[in-house]
Amino acid sequence: PAGQQRIFMYTVKCFKPENKLALGYSFYVLNRGENSGRPSYSPNPNCFVVSTQTEEDRLILFYACQALHLNGRFRQHLIGSVIVLLRIGDFKDVLNKAYDSFSKKSEPISKAVERIDAAYSLIQLTEKKSKAIVKLHRCYLYESFIK
Repeated sequence: PAGQQRIFMYTVKCFKPENKLALGYSFYVLNRGENSGRPSYSPNPNCFVVSTQTEEDRLILFYACQALHLNGRFRQHLIGSVIVLLRIGDFKDVLNKAYDSFSKKSEPISKAVERIDAAYSLIQLTEKKSKAIVKLHRCYLYESFIK
């Protein structure tokens, strides 16, 4: 019904390769080092596994983690002096606040994902062009001074 908020469920656990995941859709989040909070679809030695019941929830949480990581929101929660660590409770608190913020917006997740993916495609295209320009630059240098 209209105006009723849907139930949102997810779990966060420390990743261990031998453990089975409880829910169907998951991704991983680094929890140690300067990149703590960075999401990934493949596991790393020091990470959390975030599991959800739906693909839509996974997308929401994945992009929320990406936004939080890129904007330094996890940095203030890092502890330790040599190797910094993000605690699971702090991670969940920050993620819950981000989800609450997203759920108050009227934009559907499909629209947000479409915009995010379009921007990412532009980043990839720009990186390809940049690499091609670097190769061209090297060729000009080689041709001018070595050949």
